[in-house]
Amino acid sequence: MKKIKVSTLAVTIALATWSMPASAVPISWNAGTADWFMAGNWTPMQVPTNLDDASVNNAGTANANGSVQVNELNIGRVTSAASATGTVNVTSGNLTGNGAGSLHVGLTDNQAPGILAGDANGTLSVDGNVSGFGIANVGGSGFGSTGNATGDLSITGSLQDTSLSVGSSAGSADAIGTAVIGTGISNANFVTVGNSGSSGNTATASGTGELTVLAGGIQGNNLGMGFDLSIGRTSGPGSAMGTATVTGNISDFGTVRIGNVRTSLAGGGSGPATGVLNIQSGNLT
Repeated sequence: MKKIKVSTLAVTIALATWSMPASAVPISWNAGTADWFMAGNWTPMQVPTNLDDASVNNAGTANANGSVQVNELNIGRVTSAASATGTVNVTSGNLTGNGAGSLHVGLTDNQAPGILAGDANGTLSVDGNVSGFGIANVGGSGFGSTGNATGDLSITGSLQDTSLSVGSSAGSADAIGTAVIGTGISNANFVTVGNSGSSGNTATASGTGELTVLAGGIQGNNLGMGFDLSIGRTSGPGSAMGTATVTGNISDFGTVRIGNVRTSLAGGGSGPATGVLNIQSGNLT
């Protein structure tokens, strides 16, 4: 097993943005614990398709026995002053996006200060593969939000064609994210684990992320655009802690940054940043 631990180095960061395509239809879960595929459990009364944005924010649990296709999936996403909690379980199937939307598991949106005060808590379990989302945000607290965010993602299969952010705070509220991937990550634009702040702000809160890849390793897309593998990074006074345990090879990233303090921004990074990368039965190339 290879173990790498570094702290307080320079870092380059790239923010992911999210938006709703004009054609996407927002559909909200209105039930407690119930069947995803029952139209009456959604408002409006229709089962989401790959053209729709589905949200489970009412502390309910949506159980899907079979594959699910959506444009965007929001689980415990805060978009107002109220808190949001949700759980989605996909068994015997895959979760697939259409390439235009995002996957949010425990997220508070970016907003003007004082508007988003609620906490976000999201849990997603998929007994299969997850693919086709621009980004998967797992435990993310947006700029201006004062509500903490917690996200938990578990995939027995692989994460494909989707970038990943686990435990990222962009403001004054903490973010905690945990992700377990069964058979690897492939064609990811970037992977970030444990982040505080960004190129557009200097967060004061902490971002804590933990990523475990049980097999298959992590493969980037080698675009060389600054969207890289980062584990534990801060761009301001907030702290960042990232831990990644990976079984398999890590390859095709332009840069790998571990335990990074970005000092090149206005105000400069000053918070502690700690990153731990454990590579089991594989190599970093």
